[in-house]
Amino acid sequence: MRITYESTGPYHRAFKQALAKEGLPLSKVNPKQARRFAEATGKLAKTDRVDTAMLARMTTTLQTSTTLAELILGSFGT
Repeated sequence: MRITYESTGPYHRAFKQALAKEGLPLSKVNPKQARRFAEATGKLAKTDRVDTAMLARMTTTLQTSTTLAELILGSFGT
C-alpha cells in the first residue's frame, strides 16, 4: 500500500507529517503532472472520485515512491 497525494501548498504539510510519523509510505505528486497524466489517459473530468482513481493509476504506472528516510532528511521537499 502507498498513499499518494497532490501537493497543495501549505495544506498538505500536516497530512504528510502525520502519516510519515506513523511510518506510512507516501508519494507526493505535482498537481500539474497529475493533471497531465490524467489527460494522457483520456480522463478529462475533474471530480474527487476520478482524481482518486487517477492518482492510484499514476502511482502504479510510474511506481512513484518516497522512503521515510527521504522525508526525514528533507529531500522530499515541503
